[in-house]
Amino acid sequence: MEIPDVLRARMEEPRPPAIEHVRLFLLTTVADALSLDEVRADAARTARVNREPVRRDAVAIETLLAESHPPGTLSVLVAWYANWVLTDDTSDADAAAWLADLAFILREVLDEVDR
Repeated sequence: MEIPDVLRARMEEPRPPAIEHVRLFLLTTVADALSLDEVRADAARTARVNREPVRRDAVAIETLLAESHPPGTLSVLVAWYANWVLTDDTSDADAAAWLADLAFILREVLDEVDR
């Protein structure tokens, strides 16, 4: 089966930087969630149909956490884009831990779907 040129071109487009992917994920998936259990349930629904978006979200968060960022970057992502209140809203360390937990949840969902 031949892949149409339009789809092939889209597949070959470079991925956005991890921070942009995470920002969009937080805005569209996490910001309106009442709990991380709700985020988990949403990811599970998505992964049962197509696991790739959930995998990309997890990879983007993990990539973001592996990169260096100016002070305040992670705390702003969590506070503003995820609409999530942490114990210390200005702590990048707390925000990094929260994002790592979020990536772990997404990886757990993928493992559950693969079983």
